[in-house]
Amino acid sequence: WEAKLTVSQSQQEKLKEKREAMGSELSEMRVRSTELSKDIESCKLAIEQLKNVLENNSDENGKLELMVSQCRQDIDAKKQKIADSKKALEDSAGEIEKLNENISLCQKQHLEFDAAANALRNKFKNKMDEKENLSTQITRTEERTQSVKDNFDKLVAQLWDDYELTRTDAAEMAVELDDLDEANKHLTDLRNKIKNLGNVNLGAIEEYAEVSERYGFMTAQLNDVNSSKQELESMIEQLTENMKSMFIQTFDVINANFKKIFSEMFGGGTAELILTDPEDVLECGIDINAQPPGKVITNLLSLSGGEQSLVAISIYFAILKHSPSPFCLLDEIEAALDDSNVTRYAQYLHRLTDKTQFIAITHRRGTMEEADMLYGVTMQDKGISRLLSMSGSDVQQMKLE
Repeated sequence: WEAKLTVSQSQQEKLKEKREAMGSELSEMRVRSTELSKDIESCKLAIEQLKNVLENNSDENGKLELMVSQCRQDIDAKKQKIADSKKALEDSAGEIEKLNENISLCQKQHLEFDAAANALRNKFKNKMDEKENLSTQITRTEERTQSVKDNFDKLVAQLWDDYELTRTDAAEMAVELDDLDEANKHLTDLRNKIKNLGNVNLGAIEEYAEVSERYGFMTAQLNDVNSSKQELESMIEQLTENMKSMFIQTFDVINANFKKIFSEMFGGGTAELILTDPEDVLECGIDINAQPPGKVITNLLSLSGGEQSLVAISIYFAILKHSPSPFCLLDEIEAALDDSNVTRYAQYLHRLTDKTQFIAITHRRGTMEEADMLYGVTMQDKGISRLLSMSGSDVQQMKLE
């Protein structure tokens, strides 16, 4: 009986817990019932409103049914087109297989052509090396030839200075020597004898008059040259000062333009052009100090490739704004920029078209969208290129559509 009593008490505890759980659930159900009653009232009100709307929209139902009928007809027509397309795809399977075979054959030929091209490149490289060697040898030979020629000219001049003989006279008087050493020894003896005779100048008076006249003439020429030199130095100094003044004025204007354009291109930040030696503006270098927004840069190499390109573009626009050119050709100068910076670049470039005509070679969409006229080359048929053109208004119309 004690065991039964223990079991009964355990069951009683479980029933008590179950009763409490059912009581909690009953309370929740009552709350839920209240909420559902409110929802039922709201639904009834909504149903009444929908009935009113349905009564007001009875005329529109006919139109909608007509539209549904037309849509069903369009759907049937589209289904028929889909069936026709599937049939065309099935018919094209054979052609695709043939094309794949042709592609495989072309790829094989391409590999063979690449191998042949590599062989030709190696052969061309070897020939170029041979050409370099031959060019070096030719250069050395020309240098040796020129050296021999200079020595020959020197000997001819020495022959006239020492003996007042021309090359022809010397050739007529030339005697073939049997012993060169003996001839050199005899020549040395003769020179010593001539030297021992001393200097005798019988025409010294006439020579003095001639030299004096020549000296006066050369002195007058020297004075003229010195005077011209002073005038040229004065002109050079004046031109140098004018160049410094013009350079400083132009540099200040370009620097101001660069600061403004840099801020517009980067959406903020500061930039400046600095002369490395303000005392010598014509010979010194120019440093570029650029600080994009949110960055502290001490060296331009710390900038990314796109930022460096944008700094260069800003300097180019600053120079172009000061001195507009009637025509400019831009070859993918914005290639390293991201899309947002390309848009800024293109918009600013469009602002300069009132004084300068630009031709921009580009693959970037932002630049194309700002262009007044687009030109492109396509090859729809193999080996036949076609030139296509499109105005900027047509591009804008396509964007709107």
